[in-house]
Amino acid sequence: MIRSGKFRQGYIELLILHFLNQKDCDTTEMSAIIQDISREYLDVPVGLLYPELYYLMEHRLVTRYEVKVEGRKYPHVYYQIGESGRERLKELLEDYYKTMDYVQQVLDFQFDSEA
Repeated sequence: MIRSGKFRQGYIELLILHFLNQKDCDTTEMSAIIQDISREYLDVPVGLLYPELYYLMEHRLVTRYEVKVEGRKYPHVYYQIGESGRERLKELLEDYYKTMDYVQQVLDFQFDSEA
C-alpha cells in the first residue's frame, strides 16, 4: 500500500503561525482558508489543528482568548501569536525555503549517461 500525504505532514505548525502572524484566528477559519486556498489539496480539519495549537500554547508561542458572543452558550475562542511565535515562524520559513531549494537541487540532478 502506498502511503499518501506523508510528505505534507509537519506543515501545520508553519501554517498556523503564518495565519496568526497576520491576524488572530479561530480554528474554523484556519481550516477553511487552508482548504480554500489549496483547492482542497491540503485537508486540515479543525481536529488536527488542536493538538498543534496546544503544543504551541504549551511552548508559549501562541495564546488564546475568549470573546463572549451574545446568544451563544459558549464563548468564541481566538488564537494569537506572541513574539516567540514570530521568531519560530521565521525559523520555520528559513528551514522551509532552504529545504525546498535543496530538494529541487536533488531533483534536478542527472546521472552522467556515459557511466
